[in-house]
Amino acid sequence: MYYYYYICCDLFRAAIDAALNQNSVYNQRIALENVTKALDLLVQELTRSSNQYASRFHPIAIRWQQIVVEYVQTLIAATELHQEIDDPYIFGVPLNEQVQLFMGRTSIGLRIEKLILDRRRPPLLLYGQRRMGKTSSRYWIKP
Repeated sequence: MYYYYYICCDLFRAAIDAALNQNSVYNQRIALENVTKALDLLVQELTRSSNQYASRFHPIAIRWQQIVVEYVQTLIAATELHQEIDDPYIFGVPLNEQVQLFMGRTSIGLRIEKLILDRRRPPLLLYGQRRMGKTSSRYWIKP
């Protein structure tokens, strides 16, 4: 049974190390919260166990749990302090007829052209996420 608890401690050490090596604070927090849940289960198991080694590992597991919970709280506080969300979009000017980079949208362009040339003039709404080329499409179409 000693080796079981020893292996558990080694697995928790590896899980904590992997969590701390995550790229973002959010991913670190999620991984460490999972470690906290697993440590909670281990503490419960050690509390119920009558094994002689359980009493030795119990304070270690409790201390690890306290350390991880405190660090998670630190990560939450740091996230709340900054309150900034990274903008994944790259800002730039829309492409126009002078810029030859507007490529790969021929099917969309043909569909728009067909709608514009239709005698009934159906309404045309071009929508999508930022930086997808909506404004560049507008400049690409000759008025």
